[in-house]
Amino acid sequence: MKNFSLKAKLIVGFLIVGMTPFIVNAVIGYLKTASEIDRFSSELAKNVAHAYSESLKNYFDKEKKSLIDLSESPFLIKAFQELGEPFQKNIPKQESIVGMRSNLFKYYEEKFGAIYFEQTKKKFDMGLVTTKVDDLTVLANWNI
Repeated sequence: MKNFSLKAKLIVGFLIVGMTPFIVNAVIGYLKTASEIDRFSSELAKNVAHAYSESLKNYFDKEKKSLIDLSESPFLIKAFQELGEPFQKNIPKQESIVGMRSNLFKYYEEKFGAIYFEQTKKKFDMGLVTTKVDDLTVLANWNI
């Protein structure tokens, strides 16, 4: 710094003195802004979560009220009682279900096996269908 003129030394000194507050203010402003952005985003996330939780709570409260109203309806109570009656009457014994199953599969094989053979030139494998048919399905096909 010995080789610089007085003018250059004064300019450098004033720049250092003048820029120091500016740099300090810039750093402080940056840190405050960063913390404000974090606080704002955290608060926003909490507000959104609260709004969604209120919305879900209101939805389920409304659905609960609807279910309670429906469950207390005499019309629906009677309808459900009548709906269950056919399933409680005339339930056949297991031996007759076996016979119904065999007749049902014969029917399907006669009706659909021929069409399947015409279209594919292959014999229809009833085993693919019969393994998935339970007793309730057999009874439903017989309209019991």
